[in-house]
Amino acid sequence: MSKKKAREIIAPQEVIERFVVRARRVKAHSLVQDGSVEKYAKTQMTVSFSMTNGAATIKDVVVPDEEVFESLTTRLRPFIVKSEPIYLPKVFDAIRSFMSDDALGEKDEDLEKALVSAEQCFEHRFREQDVKTYALQLLDEAGNPESGYVSDATMAGSWLYTDTVHADPHDEKAVGKKFGYRARYTAASPFFCELAILVVSMLSIVKALVEKDYLSVSDTAWSEPVTYAEAEEAAGEKVVDGSMYIFPAGTVPPDGASLEDIPGGVKATPMVLCLLGDPEGRAVLTVYEESGEPIASYPAYRRLRDDTFVFLVNDVLSLTVPRGILSGSPSSIPVFEANEGREVEAYSLFRSFSSPHRLEVRFNYDGREQRFMLYFEPQPAEDGEPSPRGGEQ
Repeated sequence: MSKKKAREIIAPQEVIERFVVRARRVKAHSLVQDGSVEKYAKTQMTVSFSMTNGAATIKDVVVPDEEVFESLTTRLRPFIVKSEPIYLPKVFDAIRSFMSDDALGEKDEDLEKALVSAEQCFEHRFREQDVKTYALQLLDEAGNPESGYVSDATMAGSWLYTDTVHADPHDEKAVGKKFGYRARYTAASPFFCELAILVVSMLSIVKALVEKDYLSVSDTAWSEPVTYAEAEEAAGEKVVDGSMYIFPAGTVPPDGASLEDIPGGVKATPMVLCLLGDPEGRAVLTVYEESGEPIASYPAYRRLRDDTFVFLVNDVLSLTVPRGILSGSPSSIPVFEANEGREVEAYSLFRSFSSPHRLEVRFNYDGREQRFMLYFEPQPAEDGEPSPRGGEQ
């Protein structure tokens, strides 16, 4: 028979600081930020009557976005699980441990009332669950009871343990399975919105206690990121010098080996990364002699922009051509541009395209392979370089 590992005893100071961090995560949730928890914290329903036959229609008012509500509930769960270090009664005890009996009430009556109110709210609504908004009972077709009354709090717990974080409800939580999903979610919506309000309220109380020097909480607990957006903002933009290589799946770099020396590696460049994300954008630019013999091929990546194709060639220059080149009626001449920082290499590559050479570009578009040819006029253009013109498809 296995034994549960004894949980470590956590000092009151650490309990409070852990609470601050996790409560900030609740406060950051979208349903708290936009005021939805206040809107849905009370059990509500709308009742409408038909003027024709007098029939009544009842509709429950619940958090409409179920997936978002589930994410809030998972952030709240540690505050109501007895084994968790931030189970709210443990947080209350940790706060009280820093104050002698009635010390807070003597110094700050308003803060004492707020703390007592939070303690009583949790005790009655979330621990003892003796404050019931409503209760449900199953009846048979003849109207005879098939179950005892089940409180909304029990139904909310049943939703949590049956439909959300577990699939094995025990004891009274298992009773909720008899009532169906709608009844469980209808109970859970206001119940956990109430809990969110209580947790955020307690965070405000702790902050006030710190500001008045009744408690001390590290700056880290108040400032460490509790959402990805905060973490990203805190990290800022990091520029790292170095190179990145891409290897076949399963490659294990030998200890101490330089990346460029490992077989099968490809240096990650803008073009390579584009091709990884969009393999259909693969293209090839081939240079031909006047005789028709190929003399060089360069990898390229094709992207679409308005009414043009833009090809990133060998990571050093871009070729922009009108889409009409495929039909033999281009609206403008092709344009070569050097990529920023690669001007020297781009110039050298462009010179290799010069007359009497011609270029062929092959790529995928519209579900099939496409190609077009570019020829260079023998006369220099205004800038002294050969001028490309569109050729045949």
